[in-house]
Amino acid sequence: MSTKKCLFGMAVFAIIAMGFTACSQVLSPEESSVTVQLPGESGGRAYTEAEKSGFAYTVTLTGPGGRTVTAEASAGKAVTFGGLVKGLWLVEVRALNGDKESVAYGSDTVTVTAGNNRALVKMGEIIYSLTQLKGAIDDAKAGDTLYIGSDIEFTGFIEILKNLTFSSLGDYTLSRGSAHPNELFQIGSETVTFKAEGTNTLTLDGKSNPNIKKPLISLNSGATLVLGNGSVLQNNEVVVSDPLGVSGGAVYCKNGKVVVSGGIIRDNINLANNKEGGGFYLEDSEFTMTSGAIYGNTAETGGGLHLINSGFTMTGGEIYGNTANTTSAGRGGGVYIKNTGLSAGDPARIITISGGSVYGNHTFANGGGFYIDNSGRAQDAVVISGGAIYNNIVAGSSGAGGGIRLNNSAKFTMSGGAVYRNQADEGGGMYVTNVSSFTMTGGHICRNLLSGGGTTGGGLYIASSTISIPSPKKGEIKENSSQNVRLDYGVTGDTTGIAVGGENGESDICSMAH
Repeated sequence: MSTKKCLFGMAVFAIIAMGFTACSQVLSPEESSVTVQLPGESGGRAYTEAEKSGFAYTVTLTGPGGRTVTAEASAGKAVTFGGLVKGLWLVEVRALNGDKESVAYGSDTVTVTAGNNRALVKMGEIIYSLTQLKGAIDDAKAGDTLYIGSDIEFTGFIEILKNLTFSSLGDYTLSRGSAHPNELFQIGSETVTFKAEGTNTLTLDGKSNPNIKKPLISLNSGATLVLGNGSVLQNNEVVVSDPLGVSGGAVYCKNGKVVVSGGIIRDNINLANNKEGGGFYLEDSEFTMTSGAIYGNTAETGGGLHLINSGFTMTGGEIYGNTANTTSAGRGGGVYIKNTGLSAGDPARIITISGGSVYGNHTFANGGGFYIDNSGRAQDAVVISGGAIYNNIVAGSSGAGGGIRLNNSAKFTMSGGAVYRNQADEGGGMYVTNVSSFTMTGGHICRNLLSGGGTTGGGLYIASSTISIPSPKKGEIKENSSQNVRLDYGVTGDTTGIAVGGENGESDICSMAH
C-alpha cells in the first residue's frame, strides 16, 4: 500500500457566472461568480472524511490574458470568485496535508458565458516516489489520472493493466537506474497516456545507460500508447543484444496502437536486437501522429520509426534529423515501412500523409525520408494529400529515393503536399518501382538533386509501374536536377498532366526560397 492515499473520483463543483468585480465575500450562485464547494464527492480509494476535513485546499482560476485569482479554504467551505470576463478559464484545485505538502490535484476548463456554468474537477494522487507510484497504480481505477510531483528513478519495470493517465505537475523525469537494463513500463491490453499539465514536461529518460537491452516502453497485444503534450522519451540507447530483447529505441509495439499527439521522442538509439527503429518499432499495429516531434534517433533501418505490417497516419508534427546507419543496410532515415508479410485476411494498412513535415533525415542505401515496401494488396494504399518531405539525404552511391523510396504498392495517390530539395544518386525526390497505379492529381515534386554523379530521375524515377498524371495540368514536377521524370522499363500510362508551372503558377512551394 502506498503511504499517500488518492482522491480518485473526488468531484469539485464550480458554478460559473460573470459581470461583477472580483470579491472575497460569498455571493449568490445566481450572481456573476465561480463557486467551488470543497472537497465535494469522493470515490475510488479515497481519503476518509476525517482525513479530508484536515486538508487545506488551494483553488486557482486562470483566464483570458493570463489573469489569475486564488483562494484557500478548508473542507466543507465554499470559495467564490467574481468579476470573471467571458472566455476560457482553467480551474485548478490542490489538497494540502498538515505539512503543507500537496497530496492531490485536479483541473478542469470552463468557458465563461452569460448565466450560470458548472465545472467538474476530478482529483488524483500526487506521486513522489517509486514505491508510491507502484501502490497508486495497483489501487487506481480504470480511467484515473496519477500526477507526478517529483523526479523518480526506476530500479525495475512497472506493469500497467488498466487504462491510466500519467501527468506531470512540473518538469519531472522518470529515469532508468544504472543497474536497470529493461523497460520502465510494460503496458497490457489497455490505453495509457503520458502528458504534462500546462507548459510542464514529463520525461522518460534512459540516461544513456551503457547496459540497456530494451526500450523505455513495451506494448502488448491490444494496448494503446498516447504521448500527449509535454511528454518526452529520450536518451535510451539499446546497444546490448539480448535473446529476449525487442526492437525499438524508445517504444516497442506489437498488435497495438501508438498515438503521438504533442509528445517528443528524441536521441534514442537501437543498434542491437535487429537494429530496427531508433525511436519506434511497430509490428501488426497502427501509428498516428497529429503533433509533436521525432528527432535525433538512430538505427540501422528506420532511424525514426520502423513499421512491419502496420498502418501509418501523419496529419501534423515533425520527423527530422534521424539517421538509418551509414552502411549498405541503412534504409528509411526517417520512416521505414515493410508490409510485405500481410496476408489476404489481414486488416487494411493504409499509409496516409495529410500534414506535418519529414525533413533532414539521413540514410545510406534507400529512402532518406521514407522507405516503403508495401504489400501489393489492393487495400494497402499510399496516399499523400498534404505535408512536406524535404532536405532528406541518401548518401551512398547507387542510393535511391531521397524523399521517398516506394516499392510493390497496388496504389499510390498524390493530390497535395510537397517533396522537395531531397538528394539521392537515383530518384532525388522519389524512386518508385512495381506500383500498379501511380496517380498524381496535385502536389509538388521539385528542386530535388541527384548526388554522386547520378543521372536517373532528379524528381521522379519510376519503373515497372502504371502512371496516371492526366490533364488538366495539376501535378507539378519541375526544377529537379538532370531530369524531372525518368520513365524506365515497363512503364505505361498518361503523363500529359505533368505541369511545368503547376496549378498555382509560381505561387507554390517549388518557387519559394527554403
